[in-house]
Amino acid sequence: MIPWSLLLKHAPTILKAADTLYAHATANAGRARAIEERVTALEEQSRDSARLAQDIARQLEALTMAQDAAAKRARLTLIAAAIAVIAGVTAVVLATLG
Repeated sequence: MIPWSLLLKHAPTILKAADTLYAHATANAGRARAIEERVTALEEQSRDSARLAQDIARQLEALTMAQDAAAKRARLTLIAAAIAVIAGVTAVVLATLG
């Protein structure tokens, strides 16, 4: 059985508590929205950072490939120069002996 007389007697206290609860719930809803917006912003920044890291990785890969190609060309040039020096020295030796 519901004690209606007790409920009616304490109705002002119950209403005051309900108003307080509603005020807190409304304030917390605003805070929750703000937190949700901040989390969304952080997620977007995280995605942007990931994209930036991928771009940097691609650029580093391209630079590494270019450096490897330049090193190969430098080795070939050094080999060609060494062959040219040997041929020049051989030509000088043959010219002086002949």
